Amino acid sequence: TVSGIFAYSDRLGGCIGINLRHPRDRRHWSLAHEYGHFLTSRYQTEVTFLKRKRKHAVDERFADAFAENFLMPATGLNRRFTEISRASSGVTMAEVCHLADWYQVSVQAMVLRLENLKRIQLGTWDDLALSGFKSRDAQRLLGIDANPPILKTLPRWYVKLAVIAFTAGKITEGQLARYLRTNRVTARTTVRRLITDYRQTDDHFVDVDIDYSQEIAGGSRF
Repeated sequence: TVSGIFAYSDRLGGCIGINLRHPRDRRHWSLAHEYGHFLTSRYQTEVTFLKRKRKHAVDERFADAFAENFLMPATGLNRRFTEISRASSGVTMAEVCHLADWYQVSVQAMVLRLENLKRIQLGTWDDLALSGFKSRDAQRLLGIDANPPILKTLPRWYVKLAVIAFTAGKITEGQLARYLRTNRVTARTTVRRLITDYRQTDDHFVDVDIDYSQEIAGGSRF
């Protein structure tokens, strides 16, 4: 029932948690929603529930409005919608489903956004819901995989920080494996992949080891 959480402290910075059990489009909305809280009320810890009715709260309305504009910017969306309309002399729900997949948001979010931009008639989503329209069924019929499997659950920067700590001798290999949620063999492979850069020299490739803990500001240079 929890879609997202957010907390902030001056010492640790900001942290956003997203429910991995939710579909991709829901996760993207939750992430943008919590980021909106970070921008405006970062000292207020936030837990967002799917069914809690807090739409009247100013901070919640702003977070939703921010998510809508962040994920579906008006300028770009208007341009793409116009291109689709001109190419097919109109816009069908199939094309709206593809448009939602392009922006990686739910069909409902896309329809409501187009309503707000006055590109389609107000109340379109309500009419679709009353008619029994199921966005997931429509996406399956169109061959749209709107919820691909999650292959990586750790942010790339988090992984890099863990490798930096390991190469600097601040954590052990066992600790690194636990931080990366994997075994030691895979952890070693991750370390090798991140500290080795492949650069082309003439017609062949050579390995160039990079010290990720090296300072790149304040006098040190690559």
